[in-house]
Amino acid sequence: MNRFRVAVAILGLVALALLPSSPFAQKTGQGRYLAGDFHNHTTFSDGSTGADELIRRAVVGYGLDWFAQSGHGGKWSRDGRIDDPQYDG
Repeated sequence: MNRFRVAVAILGLVALALLPSSPFAQKTGQGRYLAGDFHNHTTFSDGSTGADELIRRAVVGYGLDWFAQSGHGGKWSRDGRIDDPQYDG
């Protein structure tokens, strides 16, 4: 009985592999690699560079396509906006 189940499972997998692609499958063109940075540290956590300078370096210095500020808790009680008048970075 066990061999029968294995045989049925194998036949089922083979049948699935031979099915044509779904008509609903989306056809896409050639992809494009996008370079970016999703982990960094600013002066609002434990880094030594302000967010505005990190963004400038990402775009101008390294030519990145995207940048996500992912800072975590730090030593400041402010929200860390670049337009914060008390911003020290």
